[in-house]
Amino acid sequence: MQYNKANILVLQFEYVFQYLFSQDGEIYQDHISLVPGLYKRILWKLGIIKSPYTQQEIEDGEKALLSGAMKTYDTINAPDYRVKRLEAIRKAKKKAKLAKKDKSCTWQTTEANDGKMIYWCITHGIGVSMVDGEQPTHK
Repeated sequence: MQYNKANILVLQFEYVFQYLFSQDGEIYQDHISLVPGLYKRILWKLGIIKSPYTQQEIEDGEKALLSGAMKTYDTINAPDYRVKRLEAIRKAKKKAKLAKKDKSCTWQTTEANDGKMIYWCITHGIGVSMVDGEQPTHK
């Protein structure tokens, strides 16, 4: 189905109805489960009936699903949502950049294979010889 600029795909398998659409390089999806009565499920599993749903039930499931897809599309294309989302992405990138710059080390003393005591930088996975009275450092 075409809605504004999005092609919304509706899938139905077993008891699940699912929609998919793409927007700005991301895929959005959601699903609902419509479980028919026990009698219909048994007849369907035995192959006596072709579908556990009537045509009207399938249409109702698709309508409910498309309603959710359209609401999602409208929400993600609302101007205030886009501004908030771009701001959140910017903050996340800035936080990741600061974390990458952070060179502070967490040190642990441990015994090396040769029996000597060393400082082990847990943050960077580097061992440094232990010298009394000096703070451990590495490049």
